[in-house]
Amino acid sequence: MNWKYPLVGAVTFVALHRVLVVTWQTWFDGGGGHSPWFMNTVDSVLLAMAVFFVVNVMVCLLMPQPRVEETSLAALQVVAGAIVPMVVTLATLPEGPGNMAPVAIFIGILIVVVPSVAGALVGFAVRKAVLGLRS
Repeated sequence: MNWKYPLVGAVTFVALHRVLVVTWQTWFDGGGGHSPWFMNTVDSVLLAMAVFFVVNVMVCLLMPQPRVEETSLAALQVVAGAIVPMVVTLATLPEGPGNMAPVAIFIGILIVVVPSVAGALVGFAVRKAVLGLRS
């Protein structure tokens, strides 16, 4: 396991949450009275998915000579790194995590894992296409 990928995931989630906190009232219309959290509005879910997609494309493009399974594994390691700040953020929301917190974490992981793996695979395909053109 490469320690860099979970660190990228953790930093990405923390940065995403900070952006949500700062822009919650303007970009997301206050989230319908809810606290800033990436699953409280459709727009914030889409933003989270886009952020993790782009981050994983970049991770894959920066990997030295990856194979397709290595890119998918790296994406899952990025997601694993994002889980810890996700749980901490949910637990520290002003309204509390609620009794459905395990379900929220599961759905949050799905929201992050799908674009992460897709981004890694797109990054792998782009890298192969570019390297194929150079040969």
